[in-house]
Order: sequence, then structure tokens, then C-alpha cells
Amino acid sequence: MASDTPASFPLSEDQVRTATVLFYSAALIQGLCQTIIPAASVILKLPEYNGLSDRQYGLSFLPLIATMLLATSLFPRLFHRFGGAKIFFAGILADFLFFAALWAAGTSASPGGSFVALLWANAFLGFAFGWIVGVLNAVLAGLHPKHCDAALSGLHGFLVVGFAVSPLWISWFHGVYHWVGIIFPIAAGMLTVAYVLVRKGIFSQWQKLASSGLPRHETFAGTPGDFPPLVAFILLALFVYGAVESVLGNWSSVYLATDKGLSFRSGPICLSVFWGAVMLGRLLTGLLAVRMDSRRLLCLAPALLLGGLILIVRIRTEADLYIAFLTAGFGCSCFYPVSVSLGIETHGAWRDALSGFGLGAVM
Repeated sequence: MASDTPASFPLSEDQVRTATVLFYSAALIQGLCQTIIPAASVILKLPEYNGLSDRQYGLSFLPLIATMLLATSLFPRLFHRFGGAKIFFAGILADFLFFAALWAAGTSASPGGSFVALLWANAFLGFAFGWIVGVLNAVLAGLHPKHCDAALSGLHGFLVVGFAVSPLWISWFHGVYHWVGIIFPIAAGMLTVAYVLVRKGIFSQWQKLASSGLPRHETFAGTPGDFPPLVAFILLALFVYGAVESVLGNWSSVYLATDKGLSFRSGPICLSVFWGAVMLGRLLTGLLAVRMDSRRLLCLAPALLLGGLILIVRIRTEADLYIAFLTAGFGCSCFYPVSVSLGIETHGAWRDALSGFGLGAVM
């Protein structure tokens, strides 16, 4: 996919290939971070562990939403002022602060202490996710301008691989040590990606991306009123989609345990099935986007998502619930990447705004 980059691009073809692999790896690692707390939700609420109430668990996500919106609203200006590399590494720093707060939340002996630590953990996670994924969206779109659909679908496919694997890791770590131990291999993977970026010389060239591979939009004022109608419509559609995805991703484990009466291990499995379907659907979208107009898939997505939601509410057996979450996952799979790439294709000058505000709308 490297051959579609401009001749003036500051990275060689070998560096483009290496950068693409590293960016996909970074997306996978960030995806692992994003679903740690939802995957551990039932454990956090058990009296013998942290004993959080439903209210405390729900409120703990407010800082995530607030900092995500702040990070994404500032992203276009920060990207053009400081370049992608500095924002990316600021996101990594925020992830390590998230790890520290999550460790405090998981090991706290009181519900109040766990709740306060979770507030801080989600606050740091919002900055990390907003900046890292925003940079990956913008830079990959510049790396592969002729295959933007495929590049972004692949990126979000790997992001969702992390979403799908994290709940399974939580169950394993909870069985052999402590669920919060998942932060150690994730941190090691993040440091490895950062080291290779610097070692391969990608870091030193990356600062040029904002002025060469990624054209500026000089009239961008940073307010929703400035958006072209199609861009505003895409962001509104992503907001609605994000509400549905957040309910499925953050509350499924709790819902299945309290309303369906399933064991605390069943929730993470259903969550993994859901994110696994999203992952597979996005990877398939990336492959199909090279051969067909991927916007056709947007006509199928809402029907699958609605059907999956109806099945989740009506079905009570665990085996059938897997099918319901699988259906909902396929419905969610192509909506975000195809919508963003559609906006970039038709309004290329708004690439950075779509990358940043698009993530904010989903959150």
C-alpha cells in the first residue's frame, strides 16, 4: 500500500511500510487499554473485591467523555502546531498515567478509593485515546491517500482486535494473579512501538507530516458552525452510533449479570464476541473497499445493528446471546471507518477535523 504515497512525502517507501505496521500495532495496544474497565466491570462491583455501586461505575466514565471531547476538540490545532509525533507521545504518557490510576483502583481496599482512582484513570484514558487514535487516523489517511477506506478500516480493525482480546485477558489474569496485571504486557508493547518509531528514524521525519503529506485547512475555525453540511451530518450520525456502541461496550457485562442472571465470566465472553465481530467486519470492509464502493455497506449496517439489539433484549440463553452480540458487532463494524473516510474523500481539507471531532462524536 506504500506506492500510493506522494513523491514529496517525507518518508521512504520502506519507512511507510514500517510506519503502517507500527501504527496498526499502536491501535491494537490502545484498543486493549480501552476495554479494560468495561471488561472488569462485574469484578469491580462484587462486594468481595471493590464493591462499586451501579451509580459509581456509571459516573466513573464521565471524565473519559469530558477529556475525550477536550482532546478531540483541541486536536486539529495541536496537530498543526506541534505535529503528529509530539501528540502521539503525549498520548502514550497519558496511557501510563492511566495504568498508575488503574492499579490504584484495582488494589484499593475501599469502594470510595476505587471510585476516585477510576475517575482519574478514565480521565487519562480519554486524553490517550483521543490523541493517539486521532493522530493515527490523520497520518494513515496521508500515508495512503488512494486507499483511504482500506487504510482506515484496517486501522480500526486492529483497534477492535484489542477491544476483543482485552476481556479474555482480564478473565485470565483474574484467574492466575489479579485482573489489573493486564497493564504490564500492554505497557511493554507500547514502549516497544515507541522505541522502534525512534530507532527507525520515523520520529525525526514525522514532524513534517503536517506540512507535506497532510495539507492544512487554513480557514478552519474549530467550531461546529464552520463545518460543511456533509461533515456536520457525518459527525451527528457518529454521535448516535457512538451512543449505541458505548452502551454495548460499557454495560453489557453488567446487564448480562444482573438482568440475564449469567455468571461474571459470561459477560466478558459476550463482549469479546461483539468486538470480535466488529474486528472481522472492519477487516472485511478494508478488503472490500479496494474492490467496491464501501458506502454500500452503510445500507446494511443499521439493519444488522437493530436486529442484534432486539435479539440481545429478547434472548435469555447464553449460546443464543453469542449470536445476538455477533449480529450487533457486524452492524457496528463498518459504520465509523467508512463514515470518516467518506468525509475525508469528499472534504479532504477537513481530514484532521474529521479525525479529531469524529472520535469525540463517537465517545
